[in-house]
Amino acid sequence: MASTIKHPKEPIIGLWYKDLDSDTIFEVVAIDKTENSIEIQYFDGNIAELDWEVWLKMEIREIPQPEDWSGPYELDKEDGIYQANEGHSSSPKSIDDIDINDL
Repeated sequence: MASTIKHPKEPIIGLWYKDLDSDTIFEVVAIDKTENSIEIQYFDGNIAELDWEVWLKMEIREIPQPEDWSGPYELDKEDGIYQANEGHSSSPKSIDDIDINDL
């Protein structure tokens, strides 16, 4: 269950959050402990760097990964990432199950 966080102890890379003040969603993509900074990527693709003090003052809520998380990455089905098994009845179980023609 998502929860409202006034001052999370530590951001977690890969988690998505919603900034309740700006109504924007973002993912934490990097943490630089030597610089005390947190790099985030907004859903629209913009990247920002926050210092630790700003992070602690933000009113955020952890949210599930958006259904269309690829929004900022401009991925198409041709990129081979979206529906890797589209048209196949099941995922390969081992390396021997992969057809070289599917790559």
